[in-house]
Amino acid sequence: MLWIHASESTDVQDQFSEWRLWCQQTGANLPFEGRYYAVNNHSIAIQMAENGLGVMMGRQTLIQPLLDSGKLVALSEEKVPSPFGYDLICPQENRSRLRFLAFSEWLQEECGQDKSPVTQR
Repeated sequence: MLWIHASESTDVQDQFSEWRLWCQQTGANLPFEGRYYAVNNHSIAIQMAENGLGVMMGRQTLIQPLLDSGKLVALSEEKVPSPFGYDLICPQENRSRLRFLAFSEWLQEECGQDKSPVTQR
């Protein structure tokens, strides 16, 4: 079996970190470090899995339509929440711009998350 890894989803050195986390949480012992494809685009990873080239780790919101249609099947019923998140960043001087605030509010609503204040970094 070949494992498909999309590196754009993580900002860590260990390209197998998502598989390691999944295995730790589910108790699975998968030989994911053996033979694998590494790509830098999630869409390519999805296409590879659709074409039967291997098993991929996927974000449920991105792959649910493919699971529903039968184009992809889940390796397991186990779901593991990702500890990774996303940041919306902009130059500090743009944080109070109406466009940025409107986009930030829209994005949070689309993601279904509670609104949290814009934080400085």
